[in-house]
Amino acid sequence: MAYDLHSLTAVKNITLRFLQNTNDWILAPQAIEIYTSTDGSSWKKVHTERYNPDFRETGNIIRTDAIRDLKLNTRYLRIVAVNPGPVPDWNPAHGQPSYLFCDEIVIE
Repeated sequence: MAYDLHSLTAVKNITLRFLQNTNDWILAPQAIEIYTSTDGSSWKKVHTERYNPDFRETGNIIRTDAIRDLKLNTRYLRIVAVNPGPVPDWNPAHGQPSYLFCDEIVIE
């Protein structure tokens, strides 16, 4: 997802909220990548936050992932949640594609 902040803007924190429910093939991201741009065309990766979620947890799990102290000054911001890949081997649906559900992104 890319955002136009309309002018050079200081960005310190980004918070994202994800749903995880392995039984429904919904997994949490394995990483979140942050890119910046001054023109909306050329992008530079400025941060990667890696995660090791426990996919064996059952039920609906709400995860809030925060990236703090970024110290960015940008007009355009791209946030990429990296899908962990197919449903794990121990799951009855193993090998099927997994999905990411993000319902909230807060940019401070």
